[in-house]
Order: sequence, then C-alpha cells, then structure tokens
Amino acid sequence: MGQTEYGLRFLVDHGRFGGKSAWNAFSKTIGDIGQLLGERGRAHEGKGIYFRPLVLPAPLMADAWANEDWSAALEPLTQALDKLAEDAAVFKDLVDRATPRERVAVGAD
Repeated sequence: MGQTEYGLRFLVDHGRFGGKSAWNAFSKTIGDIGQLLGERGRAHEGKGIYFRPLVLPAPLMADAWANEDWSAALEPLTQALDKLAEDAAVFKDLVDRATPRERVAVGAD
C-alpha cells in the first residue's frame, strides 16, 4: 500500500487563444485571478496552469475496499469537486479575458 497525490489541473488548449506564445503573454497579466485561485487552494504551476491537490488517504482506501463503503475514502474528491464548482466563475472570467474580442463577437451571433 502506498500514498500519492492526485488533483485537478486547469490548463488550456493554446490554439483557442492565439497559440502558446499569446497564451503565455496573456498569463502574465492575470495576477489578480492567480492570487484569488491561490487563496482558494490552487497552486500556480506557471503559464496560467493551476493545480488543486487532493489526497485519497491510503488507510481509508484500504478500509473502503474491505468494507465496500467508499463514502469516507472519497470525501476528499467530493470536496475538490465542490471547490471546482465554486471556482467555475473565476475560470470563466479568466477564459473570457483571454478570448480575443473578434471571437467573442462571432460567438455572440
């Protein structure tokens, strides 16, 4: 039995935002969003990539396997998904800022 860290990572398809160079330049301008995501438990991995770690404790996983009751073992995942739902508006703001205006105008039709 071992222990490892899992998590949820936010990263983008660079092509949707003008390519990797354009995204990397943009990601340098989102300090306010980065700070907010950091306060919400996400680690900034650089270039607009954010990671929320979660640990599924090995002893709880072993107990869940033996007892076929996964509720306690998967609680960290449930909490991380709840936090993801809370962060959705922040990520929407980030993507909206990054989307070129002409693409937004076309998408509005």
